[in-house]
Amino acid sequence: MAKKLKNYTPHDITFVDAEGVVVRTLTPDCSNEQLPRVTVSSEIVGEIEGYPLYRSVFGEPVNLPEPEEDTVFIVSNLVKEAAKLLGRTDFVAPRTVRNDKGQILGCNGFDC
Repeated sequence: MAKKLKNYTPHDITFVDAEGVVVRTLTPDCSNEQLPRVTVSSEIVGEIEGYPLYRSVFGEPVNLPEPEEDTVFIVSNLVKEAAKLLGRTDFVAPRTVRNDKGQILGCNGFDC
């Protein structure tokens, strides 16, 4: 199992315990220019009352970091899923914890 986490999102990743108390925060490990993304384009697929109806078309992931021994990269769920199609298994997405108003408190684990 990996021994090191790297935050490749533009946000701090805040870990909370079962009571929602912050136990750890990871700041981003890359600049905005290095952030992994998934390319996206739009195409018009129809219209509704004269307004165009668009569909997003997702493409390849870009800016994926090179694999590092014993390291897992925290990325968005979209990047994680796109990288999986390329055979990469070293990406996870935060599993969020919300309060009773639906606001994100932090994360308590990862989706792989």
